Amino acid sequence: MSEASRSENVTRVEVERIPNPDVEAPQPPALGRTGRALWTTIALASAIYIFVPEPTDVFPVLGWLDEGMAFMLLTTALVKLEVNIPILNMLLNRKQKSRSRK
Repeated sequence: MSEASRSENVTRVEVERIPNPDVEAPQPPALGRTGRALWTTIALASAIYIFVPEPTDVFPVLGWLDEGMAFMLLTTALVKLEVNIPILNMLLNRKQKSRSRK
């Protein structure tokens, strides 16, 4: 292989790696039936946990920590399930870049 053909191959590979802003970013694979059931169960369990009082709620900081974690699990599950809640997105400053370009 000559030096000129090697440099052409390297240049071509480097050009292919540059992301094209006009092309939409690849979407993650859709959840299967099992994944959807898992994230639905996590969302329901964390939503119930947030609203059911437990003994740690007597101590403010400790109660905030466990319910904060449950809230983060709930929001993660809703994102995985592709549930769009505009107020929640606004509060958490989530931006839908790929959907806003359409």
